[in-house]
Amino acid sequence: MTDYTSSYHKQPRISPEDLSSEDYEPPYGELTELNTRRLILDSVGEETLDSIVSDFLDMLGTSVAVYEKNGNYALGILSSAWCRFMDRASYDLCRTENTKEVLACGKWICHESCWNTAKQAMDKGEPADVECEGGICLYAVPIRASGEIIGTINVGYGDPPTDISIINELAAKYGVAEQDLIERAKAYESRPPFIIEMAKRRIHSAAHLIGEIVERKQAEQALRQSENYYRTIFENSASALFIIEEDTVISQVNSKFEKLMGFSRDEVEGKKSWTDFIHPDDVGWMKEYHYLRRRDAAAAPSSYEFRFISRDGRVRSGFLTVAMIPGTPKSIAFLIDVTEQKQAEEERENMREQLLQSQKMESVGRLAGGVAHEFNNMLSIINGYAEMMTDVLSPSEPIFDNARKIQDAGKRSAVIIRKLLAFARKQTISPEAMNLNDSLSGMIKMLERLIGEDIDLVWKPDKDLWQVKMDFSQIDQILVNLVVNARDAISGAGEIIIETENAEFDKEYCEIHTGFLPGQFVMLAVSDSGCGMSKEVQEHVFEPFFTTKEVGKGSGLGLPTVYGIVKQNSGFVNVYSEPGIGTTIKIYLPRYKGDDTVPDKEAREAYPAKGDGETILVLEDEAEVLDITRMMLEKLGYNVLTADTPGRAMERAEAHEGKIDLLITDVVMPEMNGRDFADKLRTLYPGLKTLFMSGYTANVVARHNVAEQDLNFIGKPFAIKDIADKVAEVLSES
Repeated sequence: MTDYTSSYHKQPRISPEDLSSEDYEPPYGELTELNTRRLILDSVGEETLDSIVSDFLDMLGTSVAVYEKNGNYALGILSSAWCRFMDRASYDLCRTENTKEVLACGKWICHESCWNTAKQAMDKGEPADVECEGGICLYAVPIRASGEIIGTINVGYGDPPTDISIINELAAKYGVAEQDLIERAKAYESRPPFIIEMAKRRIHSAAHLIGEIVERKQAEQALRQSENYYRTIFENSASALFIIEEDTVISQVNSKFEKLMGFSRDEVEGKKSWTDFIHPDDVGWMKEYHYLRRRDAAAAPSSYEFRFISRDGRVRSGFLTVAMIPGTPKSIAFLIDVTEQKQAEEERENMREQLLQSQKMESVGRLAGGVAHEFNNMLSIINGYAEMMTDVLSPSEPIFDNARKIQDAGKRSAVIIRKLLAFARKQTISPEAMNLNDSLSGMIKMLERLIGEDIDLVWKPDKDLWQVKMDFSQIDQILVNLVVNARDAISGAGEIIIETENAEFDKEYCEIHTGFLPGQFVMLAVSDSGCGMSKEVQEHVFEPFFTTKEVGKGSGLGLPTVYGIVKQNSGFVNVYSEPGIGTTIKIYLPRYKGDDTVPDKEAREAYPAKGDGETILVLEDEAEVLDITRMMLEKLGYNVLTADTPGRAMERAEAHEGKIDLLITDVVMPEMNGRDFADKLRTLYPGLKTLFMSGYTANVVARHNVAEQDLNFIGKPFAIKDIADKVAEVLSES
């Protein structure tokens, strides 16, 4: 049974026994709500379909049906007593009035016969002429629109059987009395062959007419849709859009243009030239572009920066893209206000460099993956032959040692290739839901043996850690590589700290921190008290084969392997390091919510805690970090003093009239560390509260003369809600 639903052209229902009536509705039911395709029905309409097929009922006196491609009825009418009787009888075989159940059971013989004929015509793309299961014949013609078959039109024709043996077979198949069939067959008015042939020819015309109507409706709908698309895009574009006539008059603007320029569209459209908004120094060359573009679209640049003047008289920077509208002398212009971006050019340049670095890493990853896959093929040959040679050679033969050395080198090469594949994120994995604490805690003993007795290993798990979903072996790879890297950075005695923590970043935070993603993550941090890295080294740490270790001491694939695994699991990595101080590498893996029993932190306070004009002194030697921290705090309602060295911070504090409520300071600073400066500042402001911040974790910070039990700490990077909550917490302490 074909799985389909149907809608039916309703006619007044009568009793099947009252077969003398001219009006009859087959027991198909009202199935409009089950339709999944109504192309013909919605395009042509019931009344038009009815008028198209009514002639066939007059000519043939049997039945007609118009099918959608998926089997839905667009229209179905039975006119002869024979067809009506057989249809009702086969419907009753299903023993239910639920049409869905009837369709599913496959016993509705008349319908099955009609639909199978239609399907045959659609499958072959040509008319189908078959004998009907109900004793007459069926003729089906495909309906095409825009080159696609969208349905069929079916008609029944021919005389019912009079042969008593055939009557007996039909009576048994349909579960009716032979005499009833004989009476209906006698009542049928026979049609001559030329009428039947004429009807068949006209069916082709009807199918063509229906297809043309559908094509026209589709074209009209496509035109309306195109107009709606244009109107929606134009009006809701993030750019200020305006259409320019040949004489420079603006004929149409969108709401973004109104907002940017400060003029309503009634004040602009048809009344102002685009030159009215341009800075006087830029009008000349822009008008030249305007006229050149109309002679030859390629003669003038399509995009450029310029200065414009809004209604309030302010001069702003804009980026304009202009294109001619094909077939017209009009052009459409896309204007973006880049004033703020121009004013923050240094920050943009920094973000661009980070993006280029990310793209470079992706390119290197693709290259590494390609090389690894190709080299794996060659290694298969090398290792295979080496192994076969060692199997057949006697250890006493001189060449045996050579074969063994080839085999050992091949195995070591295979390890390198696996690391390259991990970096390229092309190794096979089997992710499972897990709690990182459970996975990591079992490795602590093994890691202690790995790093040696001179280095202390500290394990700091978050007790309410969210779940992640990834391959267990990948967790092992990440932790071992990070710990080995940390161990190698420590000369002599030292400390390695492993921590886990839940982290959440909002869209606003990620917009100003390239590489970060909004959402909920589980953080794994590995910190060391080793030699640290310069900024130049940090830019290359995830590149394959880059290493600062002595020759033979490292392959340069440890951190690239970590990077590849994290990226493969849709996470990201943050590195914070300073020469002579140490390094913290933070891995952020997406939270898995499939079976997470940890209390949901989304129920936290919806908005960040606000200040009430309290004065905060921020000490940070990184200008970009200092600036973004200031902006966050000012947005939260605090009065902010800033300084990039302890000396300047002391000058600001001494010159400030009034109370300083809170000091926020980086721990590692030039001249003196953050804790020493806080102690010094308290000579001016006894009882001053202090909040330390660092790219290291709190446990690493505790080594820099900051007692861990007294530590108010926030880790970099932080979102505005993080610092809002932390500042409010510190200020509220008694």
